[in-house]
Amino acid sequence: MRVEALLEAFNLAPTRAPVVQHRTIELLRSLPHEVVYTQGLTYHAGLMYESSRLSGVSSLCRLEPDTGTVLSRVILPNRYLAGGLAVVEDALVLLTWQGKAFCYDVASLKRERIFAFKGEGWGVCYDGKTLYVSDGTDTLALYNPETFERLGELRVSLAGQGVSPLAELECVGASIFANVANTGLIVQFGKTTGHVESVMNVAGSVPVAKAPMLSGIAYASNTNVFYLTGKLWPQVLEVRFATLP
Repeated sequence: MRVEALLEAFNLAPTRAPVVQHRTIELLRSLPHEVVYTQGLTYHAGLMYESSRLSGVSSLCRLEPDTGTVLSRVILPNRYLAGGLAVVEDALVLLTWQGKAFCYDVASLKRERIFAFKGEGWGVCYDGKTLYVSDGTDTLALYNPETFERLGELRVSLAGQGVSPLAELECVGASIFANVANTGLIVQFGKTTGHVESVMNVAGSVPVAKAPMLSGIAYASNTNVFYLTGKLWPQVLEVRFATLP
């Protein structure tokens, strides 16, 4: 996607064009995936974990990446809608749209703790110190992962204008990757500045079987690849983003 098209997508005047890079996407593999309404996706120790909804039921699953086989599944109580998912040390933190965060042991998938937070939990990522949480606006909330004390917020912007609605998040180094809900766009921004540095147009770069409603971003640091999926997608895309100059 050209910068001009990105500006148009966010209703920005060309005269306010920011310094933002278009990162090309290399498709490595297309992997099978259970057709569900994906809410969050994360990678840990060779396995993928996914929060999703289907037919009104929310769940947390452990997946074998190459085959898409569901190895374990935990069903959430009926009153909760699953949201974002992140690995925090030896735990999985699953957010809900009802302001609750469920913490599961990553090995057993046994629920160990529940925290309350304000708002809806669309997406979440962990940078080794802080949880970043999206709620469908242009502003992320920052939380202490041990207590869920709110630490502050981070507004994501492009040319001074907020970028929204932000959903799924993935922390990678000094950056956060986020999908813009109901699109095939991923934006990369600094986790301290919130300034958009690059954009990836998934729908315009790689073949997808469904409308470009991207909703899953997972990063495997051991291989430097990303796994992408979307709502009701029958595949997970294993991709690599071009390195910024």
